[in-house]
Amino acid sequence: MVKIRSSRVRGWSRRPPSQQLLVPLLTTIVVIWALAGCASDNSGRTVPTGHATPTASPSVPTATVVCPYCSPPLSLAQAWGHPTVRTLPTAMDADRTHVFTFDNAATPDNQWLIGAIEPRDFINNTTELSHAVLYNVTTRRIVTMHALMHPQSQILAASADDTWVVWSEADDQPNFFDWTLFAYNRHTGQVRQLTQAARAGGQPVAGPAPYPVVSAGYVIWGQAIGSVGPSTLDNAVVRMEDLATGQVRTLATRAGIPDLSWPWALWGQFSSTAGSSGTGAIVITNLSTGQTEQLAQQPASISMADTSLAWDDTTSVYLLDDFTKGTNTSTQLAYASNPGDHLQFVTLNDRIVAWTSDSETQVYDRAEHRLVTLPVSSGRGVTWVGGHILLWMNPEPQSQQDYDTSHQLIPTPTLNIIDTSALPVQTGQ
Repeated sequence: MVKIRSSRVRGWSRRPPSQQLLVPLLTTIVVIWALAGCASDNSGRTVPTGHATPTASPSVPTATVVCPYCSPPLSLAQAWGHPTVRTLPTAMDADRTHVFTFDNAATPDNQWLIGAIEPRDFINNTTELSHAVLYNVTTRRIVTMHALMHPQSQILAASADDTWVVWSEADDQPNFFDWTLFAYNRHTGQVRQLTQAARAGGQPVAGPAPYPVVSAGYVIWGQAIGSVGPSTLDNAVVRMEDLATGQVRTLATRAGIPDLSWPWALWGQFSSTAGSSGTGAIVITNLSTGQTEQLAQQPASISMADTSLAWDDTTSVYLLDDFTKGTNTSTQLAYASNPGDHLQFVTLNDRIVAWTSDSETQVYDRAEHRLVTLPVSSGRGVTWVGGHILLWMNPEPQSQQDYDTSHQLIPTPTLNIIDTSALPVQTGQ
C-alpha cells in the first residue's frame, strides 16, 4: 500500500551510504512492500518510509480542469513577494561533529521541529547515543526529550500534537523489525514507552515498523503482531491509543500504516479475498461518527490534513481538496517529465502541497493554483510542509557534499522555513 504518512512521508534524512544498505525493507516477503518500505534520499541513508512500489491499480481519478503544470512555475518572489525566510543550521557544534536530523514533524504551535541530534559519523558509531530533540525555529534552542536506545538507533517517524510528541525508533538496519514506540509529554517532560515489536522465539517478528501519528491526544500506528506474509496478512494491524488513559484498540486488520487528523483516520486496507494480497484501497473513517469513504487508488505515499488528501504514484502528484464530498475527482498537480525522475513523499497543509523530486525543488500553492520553485544554491532541496511550516533544505556546496560522502559523514544542510499562514495571494500571475 501506501506509505500513509502525514506524514510522511515520514521520509527523508541524510546519512551516507554504508556497504550498500539501500535494499528493500523486505526482499523475501513481497507483501510487506505493500505495508512498509525502504527508501533513501540523495545522500544514501536508509530511510524507512512505508512507501511501496505501486502495483497495478485502478485508473487515476478524473482530474479537474485546473492544470498547474501547464504554466511555467513561479519563482518564490513571483508567487509570494518577499516573505520572511528563517534559516536554521543543522551542524550542532563548532567542530561540526554532530548534526540535527529533521524527522518530518513539528509541534502545532509551529515553534519546534522534531528530530534527533546524532554524531555525524553515525555509520561507524558504536558508542555514542543519539538524542530525540525539539529544535526551536525562532531561538534555535534545543530541548532534549530522550536518549535513543542504542548507538545505531534512529528515529523512523515522529509526530506531535499540543501535548504529545511520539516517535518510533529502531537500530536493526535495514529491516527495522526491532522497533520501540515512545511518547513525550511536553507539559511534564516525562517519556514513556508505549509498545514495542512483537517477538517470536526471542526475536522480533518480520513485519512493518510503526509510523505513528498523534492528533487530539490519540496516537495511531500500524504494526505486525506476528510474522506477516501472503498467508498471514491478518497479522498486519492498525492500532490507536488514547494517551490520557492508555486504552488501546485495534481499528483494522489486514491494514497498513495509517494517518490521523482527528477525527478522521485513514489506512491502506487489503482485500480479505483469498489470494488478493496485492489489491485494496485507502479507507478513510470518521472515528467520531463512523462515516467512511474510500479512495480506490493504491498510492506510493499519501498525506491527510483536515479533510484534504494529497498523494503520489511516484510519477505524478494529486490533490483531493475535500474527501467528504467524494473521492472520484482530483487535481493532478505535477508529473515527472524526466523518465528518471520520481515525485514522492507528499505532505500538505491548508496552503501548500510539497513533495520530493529528483530534479526540482517545487511545491504547489493551493491558493494561487500554481507551482512554485524554491531557491536552493546547489543540487536539489527536499521539501516538507506541516501545520503552518514550509521547510526545505538548502544542500551543502558540492565540494562539502563530496567530502562528507567520502568520509561517511552525515551532511549538514541549511533548513529554510516559511510561515505559510503569512503568505500573500498574488494576483495577475
